[in-house]
Amino acid sequence: MEILRRIFGGGKPGERRDPNAIHFYVRCNKCGEKIRLRVDKRYDLMRDYDRGPGDVGSGYALRRDILGNKCFQMMHMQVFLDNSYRILSQDITGGEFITYEEYTAEEEGSA
Repeated sequence: MEILRRIFGGGKPGERRDPNAIHFYVRCNKCGEKIRLRVDKRYDLMRDYDRGPGDVGSGYALRRDILGNKCFQMMHMQVFLDNSYRILSQDITGGEFITYEEYTAEEEGSA
């Protein structure tokens, strides 16, 4: 399967392939809940005109408020991407960004 992923592209092993989406993984600072966010490239991103000259824009901006299911701690996420959807900077309050591997890992101590 790794050879097919290299030929046709794809995300990390086990992650669903969605060409119109970017996935972010966050953890709440208050309760520790792990949350997967799907950001649609066509609808959820705003053109970032502040960082580039003229009317073209230098990339995209994403601002998202996140509320999990375990507690009422609101997290605020802000991400800037270039025109190829690569992350230039990311910031979150009330939580932290985690990797796909951290998101899928089982909690320590659970059997």
